Amino acid sequence: MTIVVRHRTQLRSQVIKQMNKLVNVLQASDLTILRPSSANGGCCACARRCQPHRILKEAEIFGARVVDSSTEGFALEATGDSEKLDEFIDVMRSYGEIEVTRSGAIAVSLEAKKLRLARPFTEMRP
Repeated sequence: MTIVVRHRTQLRSQVIKQMNKLVNVLQASDLTILRPSSANGGCCACARRCQPHRILKEAEIFGARVVDSSTEGFALEATGDSEKLDEFIDVMRSYGEIEVTRSGAIAVSLEAKKLRLARPFTEMRP
């Protein structure tokens, strides 16, 4: 699970400490400190009743790919940072009716790292 915290380093470290206390969490870490890492978002857009040549050209410019097509229109998939996806959606909307679904941020550390697992929680009995 990726959680984005846009605050001071102290607050981010507090979130990580609290997450690591949860029973079902194996390990929480800050990917802004652990370099290298990769983070992106994604979106799917269905463009209907539009100019096919223009839509395909814009999709190529943004690095989007066509995942399905029909006589009604196209289903496009794009990934990138939030600003790039906002711009892609705005451009697609300028060509006509579209339906958009977006994911949140996803991130992964590119550094090989072993998990530091805590000891299993055991319930104390009186």
